[in-house]
Amino acid sequence: MNPIHAVAQANPGFKLGALPQPQPGAAITRIETVRTQQPGGALMGYMQSASIVWFEQLYRKLSPTGMFGATPNKPVTFTMGSFRVPQSMVLVIVDYSFDVYRFSGAAAADYIPVESRRLSTQIGWDILVDGRHQGQLSYQIIPQPQTQTQQPFANFVPGQPAEGWEFDQIRALQSQVPAGPALSMMPQRHHRDGLVKLANSYVAMSGSTLLVNCSILNQIPIPIAFFEADITGMLMPQTAYDAYQQIAVAMGNPVVPPVPGAP
Repeated sequence: MNPIHAVAQANPGFKLGALPQPQPGAAITRIETVRTQQPGGALMGYMQSASIVWFEQLYRKLSPTGMFGATPNKPVTFTMGSFRVPQSMVLVIVDYSFDVYRFSGAAAADYIPVESRRLSTQIGWDILVDGRHQGQLSYQIIPQPQTQTQQPFANFVPGQPAEGWEFDQIRALQSQVPAGPALSMMPQRHHRDGLVKLANSYVAMSGSTLLVNCSILNQIPIPIAFFEADITGMLMPQTAYDAYQQIAVAMGNPVVPPVPGAP
């Protein structure tokens, strides 16, 4: 006798019913047990090749002479730090941060960083590779007045009206050119709200010099203890960087070349 029927006979109130069936559109998930583990667990995801050297430089400089007399026409610029890439190596910058420290008032040698986005019109930062900027950077450190009247536009095309933003751009360029690289300086910020972390283009090739500058464009109204710049990246062999460039193709380019004769 079937064991289930035997149980039903021994229990008159027991009713046999159909086995529960999944609802239409439902899925059945398999439950499995992982019985093998990788050596080191999740540690392998954090390991890097021994040929890649982690790079981190922390630069701190005291307040420069003449800081309180800085103007956009006569900024006070000083070098936070520099690094020359060794031969046959490539330096890739993956993160950076800038800070300004003030006196805490609690003790003579106690310093705290200024609040985020403070001194936004007084200080600008620069990262240069062999004296040049990488990428397309444009920051208006010093606020510009809106254009009230149309002014001559250098790139005016006959027969095509100029837009209002073009006049604003020309005014900004005219007022910030005397301050040197003010348009490409980075503002005093610690994070960017609402955006994911993206890759950057700060790459210093073999023999290149990485330079980090700080410029004071306006008089700073509070006592400053020192300035700080933190640069983090990776030093890798030139061959490894070249191999990565061959793999990291631009969007739309096939990783594998098409097969001849394939549709």
